[in-house]
Amino acid sequence: MQEFPPHIFKLVTSYINNSISNREFDELTKWINHSPENRQLFKDYLYLYKKSRSLKFAESLDTDKAWSKTIEKLQTPNALKIEQETKHKITKSGFKFLQILKYASILVVFITTGFYVYNNNFSSQPDTVKELNQITLQLENGDIQVLTDVKDEHLLNSKGEIVGEQKGNKLTYSKIKNQQELIYNTLTIPYGKHFEISLSDGTKVYLNAGSSLKYPVNFINGSERKVFLTGEAYFDVEKDAKHPFIVNSGEMNVRVLGTEFNLSSYPEDKNIKTVLVEGAVSVYNAEDAYTSSSSTKLSPGFKASFNKGSKTVSVKKADLDMETAWVKGRIIFRKTLFSDIIKKLERQYNVSIENNNLEIGNQRFAASFDNETIEEVLESFNTNFNIDYTIKENKIIIH
Repeated sequence: MQEFPPHIFKLVTSYINNSISNREFDELTKWINHSPENRQLFKDYLYLYKKSRSLKFAESLDTDKAWSKTIEKLQTPNALKIEQETKHKITKSGFKFLQILKYASILVVFITTGFYVYNNNFSSQPDTVKELNQITLQLENGDIQVLTDVKDEHLLNSKGEIVGEQKGNKLTYSKIKNQQELIYNTLTIPYGKHFEISLSDGTKVYLNAGSSLKYPVNFINGSERKVFLTGEAYFDVEKDAKHPFIVNSGEMNVRVLGTEFNLSSYPEDKNIKTVLVEGAVSVYNAEDAYTSSSSTKLSPGFKASFNKGSKTVSVKKADLDMETAWVKGRIIFRKTLFSDIIKKLERQYNVSIENNNLEIGNQRFAASFDNETIEEVLESFNTNFNIDYTIKENKIIIH
């Protein structure tokens, strides 16, 4: 396997550890974009890192040790063990950026699918997005651009042509007439940051922390409008009866008929859950073509659960307040298993939680939080439920 030059390997390590400076990141990006071989090595490296991180869900392994093993495999397969300590800051989830939109067709999508390749079209988005501290835009040729929320400039494609503009934390794409080729960009948001994008058809997308969206630079006349999402997003979909809007979540598609709904698809969950607030949506297996008979249409106030194993759908009444609390910047637990609470806190605050109190793992709790820090959330559990904990760097240990 090709190896990184020593100084580039140092930059990559800083990149993974969330300690890279803007100058260093620019240098790393320049190296990545220098050749297809460099880009492939970088992608392979992040892929192996993701694999090491994903073990924690299945086996609750020490992720620092797993990361060290990944480094050994890539850099020194027969050498001594390289010791690494990954340090991350505890961040607030920060939902305040979301505003209540006033448009008629609003789509709320909540997806976290980890690491997937969607229909061989979705470029691999590593789970390490939550470890990074840079907003990036990947162009159709694989080049990676770093975006900051203080820029006001034109948005260029790989040929140097203007396709839109950036103003602060928002990208706006222009509609290009007579374009017949689908060209994709991928916007990736790390944990602790948010970004807004307006697609070429006028659809607005608010991306939450730890999310990635692959989308056409320009939608093609006569074809469906299809995007691919990992993470969490709030969609305000432009109505167009001739061009259905499809959101792919890996194993399931959601077809938009003018609606507002919430979609949750975490990789470790057995079910993909769609909660309809208003309007209408149809859910169906991503491997099947859409038909009225192959899809399930939801009524407002109901939830569809798509079982990943059996590929079947069940429908029941939904708790809308709890399912859509994140839109208002809240986290609500109602008779929720503590093990599930841990998963949600890890996602929202970019921390690792080790529960050594197995007795409470299967207990259910009720609580709600409004933009509190992780320290405040933990202290609330300690005060109300007598749950002891300690914080060591970005790791939380429940006693």
